Amino acid sequence: MDVIPADRDYASAPDPAVVDCVLCENEALRKEILQPRQQVEELTMRQQFGIHRFAGSDRDIRFFTNSKQ
Repeated sequence: MDVIPADRDYASAPDPAVVDCVLCENEALRKEILQPRQQVEELTMRQQFGIHRFAGSDRDIRFFTNSKQ
C-alpha cells in the first residue's frame, strides 16, 4: 500500500529553463500592472483634493466656504 505511482514525482526539481521562463513572465506581468497601478494612485489623489483636507481647521473651512461666524 505504500507504493507511489511513477506519474507523481513530488520530490523532483523543475527544469531550470522552465523556472527562467516563469520568472521572465512574472517580471513582464509586474511591469504590465505598474502603469494602471500608478493611474489609480493619481486618481485617488485627485479625489482626495477636496475640502476635507481642511477638516482639521475651522478657520480654513470658514475661509474657503466664506462662512462668517
